[in-house]
Amino acid sequence: MSSATIEDLAKAIKAGEKVSVVDVRSDDEVKEKPSNSGSIHIPIAEFNDRISEVPKGPVVVHCAIGKRAQRAGDALRAAGYAPVMNVTDRDA
Repeated sequence: MSSATIEDLAKAIKAGEKVSVVDVRSDDEVKEKPSNSGSIHIPIAEFNDRISEVPKGPVVVHCAIGKRAQRAGDALRAAGYAPVMNVTDRDA
């Protein structure tokens, strides 16, 4: 899966690109540190059942470290989503 920084994401949005941002952290993690990205929150434990909630088109996935985002990205690509990117800096 390719990667993107927060700066890359901000530039894309500013340029008018429609990008879905998906946060796959647990509910507790989101309560402790809310996302600043306006993302769609789908905990990784529920991701396969809720993948249809992610709009088709470019997707950026993030979590706390990157492993869950990788799993979600793999599921998105298998479901036909493209491009799918992982946020490389963790303050998303």
